[in-house]
Amino acid sequence: MRINTKSKMWKKLIVIPAIILVGIITLKYISKPYVNSDTLLGRVSNILNTNNLISLSCDGLEMNEVKIFWNSGYSNSKIIFSDSKQIGRIGHEYGHNNFEILLNNGLKFNLGHFKTNNWHAHKYKIGLIKEPQKYKVKLEANGPNSVNFEKHFDLNGTQIKKEK
Repeated sequence: MRINTKSKMWKKLIVIPAIILVGIITLKYISKPYVNSDTLLGRVSNILNTNNLISLSCDGLEMNEVKIFWNSGYSNSKIIFSDSKQIGRIGHEYGHNNFEILLNNGLKFNLGHFKTNNWHAHKYKIGLIKEPQKYKVKLEANGPNSVNFEKHFDLNGTQIKKEK
């Protein structure tokens, strides 16, 4: 009798985690179409999936020279882009989301994006263009709070204000 009880216990220890794992994987794929919907599945999708994505394009410098950090007023800065690829998740924070772009030569550029809902997901495209006398830094955010703008910085990393 005792052997039979141990056998049942081992089956439970294997079957229950397997059912939970299959449930999480299924929920991950079922919730994907509900991104940016104000529903429970939309929130589950943002927790289980990497919905905030970032891509980088470079002209005049190498992509492996660039690191991008993300933070908001509610979280510490964390690295999200290095070695030519996204390596970290962009957090789900409403309000001002900051991107700090760091080049190997020590230059730093700052860009920001304001989100009205922490559950909104965006696809971010950052473009860096090195020109003879300046850097152009572009941010395009596609999602519920879309933006598309460009900032100019001198070769020392100081932002060049547009003339009125």
